[in-house]
Amino acid sequence: MPTRLPATPALPDGLRVLEGIVTTLNEDGTINIAPMGPWVDDPIEQLLLRPFTTSTTWANLKRTRYGVLNVTDDVELLARAAVDPDMPPPPLLPTPDGK
Repeated sequence: MPTRLPATPALPDGLRVLEGIVTTLNEDGTINIAPMGPWVDDPIEQLLLRPFTTSTTWANLKRTRYGVLNVTDDVELLARAAVDPDMPPPPLLPTPDGK
């Protein structure tokens, strides 16, 4: 008998998944890169980021209260971020507030 995958919960009305890369600042000052698909509303004015509570991304967001969602259509970058923990960061620029 084939194994069944667990049912994927339906998104609330008016929300969709926007795949991207979340960057956060590690305690040692290096950049953490994590693929993530936050829920966004249709005009993309609000998003709900849902990192695993055991992840480095979660720890960094909890500590700094700051992260950047980078939206890209570069499928290779998304895949590499998902499977290569030693992936070097792409060129990074500070945010407008200098963080």
